[in-house]
Amino acid sequence: MLRLLLQSGAEGPTTSTPEDRERRLKWWREARFGMFIHFGLYSVYGRHEWVMENEGIPVAEYEQAAKRFNPAPNAARAWPSWRKRPA
Repeated sequence: MLRLLLQSGAEGPTTSTPEDRERRLKWWREARFGMFIHFGLYSVYGRHEWVMENEGIPVAEYEQAAKRFNPAPNAARAWPSWRKRPA
């Protein structure tokens, strides 16, 4: 969803009014969307989850990255603490 919102701005200048924008932002804030945090083997490369596909990394090479992927147990549970708390 966020990707669609970001991409929509790339199509050209908006024709919405400031009032319309504020109305949409109000809805977005009130919808109270959650946060989905995920990570995996691709984090060894420091990039996105499609790194293997988009950069053409061979399976054998990608499998070798698994030897370097050593996350701390339950480390991801601490990550949400850095997010901004809702108002």
